[in-house]
Amino acid sequence: MSSKILICVTHFEKDCRRAKSLFDRMGYELILNKGEELLTDEEMMKYGPQVDGIVAGCEIIGEDLFRVCPKLKIVARFGIGYDTVDIEKAKERHIYCTNVRTPATADSVSEMALALLLDIVRGITPMNNLIKMGVWERKTGFSFRDKTVGILGFGAIGQALAERLTGFGLREIVAYDTYPNREAAEHLGVRMVTLQEALNISDMISLHIPNTPETHYMMNRDTFAAMKPGSYFVNTARGGLVDPDALYEALKNGHLAGAATDVYEIEPPKEHLKFFNLDNMICTPHAASETAENIEALGEGAAQAIVDVLEGKEPENWLNPWE
Repeated sequence: MSSKILICVTHFEKDCRRAKSLFDRMGYELILNKGEELLTDEEMMKYGPQVDGIVAGCEIIGEDLFRVCPKLKIVARFGIGYDTVDIEKAKERHIYCTNVRTPATADSVSEMALALLLDIVRGITPMNNLIKMGVWERKTGFSFRDKTVGILGFGAIGQALAERLTGFGLREIVAYDTYPNREAAEHLGVRMVTLQEALNISDMISLHIPNTPETHYMMNRDTFAAMKPGSYFVNTARGGLVDPDALYEALKNGHLAGAATDVYEIEPPKEHLKFFNLDNMICTPHAASETAENIEALGEGAAQAIVDVLEGKEPENWLNPWE
């Protein structure tokens, strides 16, 4: 009997052809998400008892699902973040959990972060919206030259953003990280600083920190208040890092000149968030990693991890080792 793999991500057959080809060569049967959104809990429970592996999107995957999945051997995250998967409960059941780390992700997300920074600083989206309504109104932004950009989280994505910022004539790029990579910082001309200093001196902040219990709502009323008046904030990391009410207040009272987010604590949002009504807030639907190159690479990485486990090999990027 062939192994069955639940594919939670959408458009897998079209966008992940190398991964699909790998599964086909192995003779695995795929259960595909044919819709446009995340699989519901009910759908996950329905398919779970049949499957040997899961290619996981942003669905919440934990003990409730594991209890009804007697055959499940691996959950392969379609991306680098794994905060939606309970890897410790999986470990108790000897279910492998993996993620995919590819240069294509750093390229895609850092480029989106840069695009959002440029957009909010120059007011591109607001001007686009106005002119389409027949309003000829220019927005005055500022040049990046002689400004300071702060990067919170200096892993692969933060470093890729720093690399892309080097041609803008900035005063400096500063970065904060719990485990600072000083060699990479020196190579890229980045000064490692404390979180407080990064907030205090940066004209623009870009967030690239993992979402953990320790970092939940790290951007709150206090940290937004510590940011430089008139500065800008971009989040392409995780929605749970930012208190949305605190962000709304900082934008509404003018302390922040503008902000952009690609991510939300609940995706898609189940309610109309207050900052959706603000002209100085730009929102995109968790699309930072959505480039053709990255989607193909993520699919192939997740598929290879599943094949490795089902064929008795140790997968790359094993997140919850028990040996």
